[in-house]
Amino acid sequence: MRMKALTRLVVSLAFLTVPVVTHAQFTVYTTLASFLAATSASGTDTYTGFDVRFVTPSPIVRTSGPYSYTATAARGFFGVGTISNPALSTNIATDAIVFNAFTSGVRGIGGNFFGSNGLGSFQPADITVSATNAGGTTTQVLALPATTSFLGFVSTGGAISTFSVAAIQANGLSLYPSVDNFVLALAPENVVPEPSTYALMMTGLVGVVIATRRRRLNS
Repeated sequence: MRMKALTRLVVSLAFLTVPVVTHAQFTVYTTLASFLAATSASGTDTYTGFDVRFVTPSPIVRTSGPYSYTATAARGFFGVGTISNPALSTNIATDAIVFNAFTSGVRGIGGNFFGSNGLGSFQPADITVSATNAGGTTTQVLALPATTSFLGFVSTGGAISTFSVAAIQANGLSLYPSVDNFVLALAPENVVPEPSTYALMMTGLVGVVIATRRRRLNS
């Protein structure tokens, strides 16, 4: 069964995304660089220290940089990978990982989404990733993504309310959804200017007002 999965990996494109639902207001990015260029003030959860030996009860509350979020799996979580470099996965293969309760204003979500097996090792699997905002849900099916394959969603219709990751079961294997380097970010217009920026803005406004008054006095 393992050889069949490897054969599918070889004949597939290195990273293929197939849009399933596109009515929601999202832009999808397939590289971290393009995602970061479209967002601001990003933070990443690398899952350092996550338990790879025992089940972790659900839900869990985590942080990605300055942002907080909640992750839920129906029958708990299990860390995959190694103790020094773990990733988040489910205890039961058919369970999805559902992320929500994001810090207010989060408009960008991305990361590495891939499959793993019951031993906690990488296993090629098709992965379904969905993002929801007030306009609806957009879903992407990733064809056999690698552990380094990136996918990111940026909402153009308000904050993201829910994000989910699931593995498509195939070939009689138990395929687990796995997540690493989970990135949360703001859209550029969500960024609050630094105090120095406000000072420059006020200086500019004062200059405009003075110039306008001078023109009126001279007219």
